[in-house]
Amino acid sequence: MFQFRAGGSMLLYNSGYDPAHRAANPGLVLIARCIEEAVAEGLPEYDFLRGKERYKYDLGGVDRVVHLLTVSP
Repeated sequence: MFQFRAGGSMLLYNSGYDPAHRAANPGLVLIARCIEEAVAEGLPEYDFLRGKERYKYDLGGVDRVVHLLTVSP
């Protein structure tokens, strides 16, 4: 699990698990525990960042509009 704390939020960057243990849902359990820890630390937001993986929605994730702004000199 790679996550970063920024601006009062915990940001999930990347995670993984051993597929040999897929039946136990270790990835889902790990992320749920990390969310619990973020709540216990008083963080108001756990951000899954971009991507439409099902587990994000299973854990309450919602889509956000992301804007890209390019400024040239």
